Amino acid sequence: MKRPAQAPGASSACQGTTGVPPRMPGNHKPQTVSGKYQLVTCGQATPCIQVGDPLTTRTLSDPIVLTVLQDTAELSSGTVSLHGTGELLLDDRAFPAKFRGRSFEVQLSGPINAVCGQEYDLSFSYAFDGDGPRTFDLYFERSPLCSGNSGSESCKGRVHSTFGDALPVLE
Repeated sequence: MKRPAQAPGASSACQGTTGVPPRMPGNHKPQTVSGKYQLVTCGQATPCIQVGDPLTTRTLSDPIVLTVLQDTAELSSGTVSLHGTGELLLDDRAFPAKFRGRSFEVQLSGPINAVCGQEYDLSFSYAFDGDGPRTFDLYFERSPLCSGNSGSESCKGRVHSTFGDALPVLE
């Protein structure tokens, strides 16, 4: 995979902002955004820790790869997946997304499976044109039976980020 150069004037994920730009009136009919992109991140991950353990965080790696697959018969539906976050709940998992204009949104919560008792709450929004949120938040709790929890009690963790411009991956 070749890493594209930063486009002139492309926004960094960590540049200070005063909030989300207002949505411009226009066509919100879903448009094709399927493809593979690199996202510059400004985020952190807190590993699954148990109550009383010291809080540690790590900065998310750059770039994270985003893969978008829209249903060609119904562009408002599809999936998105991330790679490179370092979190087993996220990397290479396809999440169902709703598309509007040149943006998508993922809102999920609940148990991953009954065997390990892993709960999560996921919110992911990305506006390719920059006219809406470009944020990601995952909160999760794992029982001792789950991969990623080496302790004897449940642990909790979080991954969150804002993103810069999506740069197409050239393969």
